[in-house]
Amino acid sequence: FAIDQEGGVVTRLFRFAPIYPSMLGFSAFSEFQRDRSPSLKKRDQGRFFDIPTIHSNKSPVPPFSKGDLNGINIFYQAGKYIAEDIKAIGFNLLLAPVLEICTNPYNPSIGARAMGFKPEEVARNARQFLQGTQTVTGVATVGKHFPGAALVRTDTHDEIEIYPRTKEELQNYELVPFRTGFKTGLPAVMTHHINYPAFDKTQSISATLSANLLTGLLRR
Repeated sequence: FAIDQEGGVVTRLFRFAPIYPSMLGFSAFSEFQRDRSPSLKKRDQGRFFDIPTIHSNKSPVPPFSKGDLNGINIFYQAGKYIAEDIKAIGFNLLLAPVLEICTNPYNPSIGARAMGFKPEEVARNARQFLQGTQTVTGVATVGKHFPGAALVRTDTHDEIEIYPRTKEELQNYELVPFRTGFKTGLPAVMTHHINYPAFDKTQSISATLSANLLTGLLRR
């Protein structure tokens, strides 16, 4: 049984689990911790930061710690807690994490669902998130949306957009978080409903239907 439970705007378990902030919110918190001065880090060493959540029965929500003082572990804990939540209710497939990059502020499909603004940042945070989910036996994850489309300007749920990136540009940008995900043990991906001319010249063929992308690139 699968469920979308990313945190932020994509939250399905309103009445049965904590409502977590968006992944971009976690990323902003992580970068804030990374940029703090050594004196502030020393002052706050060992403290825990409570992330605001809402729970239907007012039960305690586990605190998120800053871990190694740069905030990276917050994604590990988010992955762990979300996986525990969905397993407790009977789901075994988590349709997360989003491995796309928040590059275009006019992208209506991704926005705060992304784990960062740069490929390396998203890759780093996704690795921590996946490692957190892997501590929960019986829950698999799905990275999305392969092969990435950071620059889209339309809602890809409604129409097929033509994505003009070259193969080299995709490899050096959009695909960076996916490669990290696969190296971390990501078992599955959800594909994009847009056309990539670098792989398919026929505009009606989206990534979901593309043998060149799904067999030629992904499986090989």
